[in-house]
Amino acid sequence: MKKKVPVAVWLIITFVIFALLAWWAYMMLNHVRNDASGAYTITTQVAEGEGTVTPAKEKAGAKEKVDVAIKAGDDFVINTVMAKADDGGDVEISTKDSGGEVFTLVMPDPGQNVTVTVHFTPADGSVQAPTINSNAPTVHYVDVDTSKWYSDAISYVTIKGYMSGIGKGAFNPDGQVTRAELAQMLYAMDGSPEVEVTAGFSDVPADQWYAKAISWATQNAIVSGYDAATFGPNDPVTRQQMAAILYQYAVQRNYKTDAADPAVLAQFSDGNLVAPYAANAMAWAVKEKIISGYKEWVEPLGPASRAQTAAILKSFEENVKK
Repeated sequence: MKKKVPVAVWLIITFVIFALLAWWAYMMLNHVRNDASGAYTITTQVAEGEGTVTPAKEKAGAKEKVDVAIKAGDDFVINTVMAKADDGGDVEISTKDSGGEVFTLVMPDPGQNVTVTVHFTPADGSVQAPTINSNAPTVHYVDVDTSKWYSDAISYVTIKGYMSGIGKGAFNPDGQVTRAELAQMLYAMDGSPEVEVTAGFSDVPADQWYAKAISWATQNAIVSGYDAATFGPNDPVTRQQMAAILYQYAVQRNYKTDAADPAVLAQFSDGNLVAPYAANAMAWAVKEKIISGYKEWVEPLGPASRAQTAAILKSFEENVKK
């Protein structure tokens, strides 16, 4: 007569079998995940100039950080660095070292293949702006924090060709904008039409990069000189001066110039500092959300930084240039 196996034994055997199956399933799932985690390819391309782009590995998993060494060729500098996923979305990539030659790429989550695109430009500055895909939503500069308020605006004006980097992959967001630079930006915004360079100002030599833009600006009554002989091309532009110049540009191009009550400036503690010549233009710029105040200040006499100017030009196109 056979002995019956105790129920407790059957329970133990069943538990062990289920435990083994669960362990096997976990290991298989983990194996699949491990295989998938390294399945996303990192592709690189040099869109302009000469240089090398070398990721530390060719494949990486979702959310994994990968160093990318970017070295410019002789007589070239890094201008812009962009990373995009297969679905066209932006991928985080930022500088790792102070020299700007090692970047850290963060793989997207959920995982996708990534393409890193680098533009190198001549170190002598002979190329003023990078050649960038007009469909690219962002542009990376080594000194532009993508989490800052001005990041999208800087990408916008770079892609549009209104502003460019200063070389070595930098944009200098805190730098001041000069009268010559603003004339050049508006000239580019207007499509860089043909213009005859005139010798109207003693401080604007005909062979300077800004001569054509200043000639265009003065001939179209957008920016005037201090007097008949001087323009002051290297003088910084204040925020109220920028408002006045943009307003005049809008008037000349029949853009939106609905009148604004200068009393709107009274909401700012320093609104009374706006000069009479700029009051209407400053009120218009505030009304059209081209220039915004900081807390209770509008800072009319403060110099316009490159980051501020990028944001102002973007707002001008979106709210006025229609």
